[in-house]
Amino acid sequence: SSLYPKEISSELLDFITSEERIAPHFHISLQSGSNRILSLMGREYRVEEYMELVEKIVSRRTLSAIGTDIIVGFPTEEDEDFIQTYTVLENLPIAYMHIFPYSDRPFTKASKMEGKVLSSIKEERVRLLRELDKKKREVFRKANTGREVRAVVLEEGRLLTENYIEVEVKGCREVGKITRITLIYVG
Repeated sequence: SSLYPKEISSELLDFITSEERIAPHFHISLQSGSNRILSLMGREYRVEEYMELVEKIVSRRTLSAIGTDIIVGFPTEEDEDFIQTYTVLENLPIAYMHIFPYSDRPFTKASKMEGKVLSSIKEERVRLLRELDKKKREVFRKANTGREVRAVVLEEGRLLTENYIEVEVKGCREVGKITRITLIYVG
């Protein structure tokens, strides 16, 4: 499940970056790279805190995959807010993103807000972030080339590494078995 930056205390950070039994895959929700939008969303963290947390995890445990959630087109999101989000994601060592266009949910504060973003603008921003996501995933896979990692067999020939890379390996049949593999990059 997604973690929020405030949920990761310094003690927990020390533990998850030093304990080998914990898979180095962390899904930490950003939502927006704009502090203004985060404030409107009621998030209790700032972009700078998020960036510092991600950098600490990756510097302490280089194998780590960091995934994140992004909401595009939150009410009043301007081009500047989106550019901030894009730039933050572009510069952070994020392995992958889940990108969602904002949609009203009944009875929420956001659904009553003025300044709704046009669907066409949201669609373009989602497209741009999906392109960035594709690049980030490829960079992460390339960076892991040659590494020996643990992987679990999901189904015959299909494995998931401890840092969330899905791979195909012939001969692996025992579903649920954890094995060690060396990653090769096939572009």
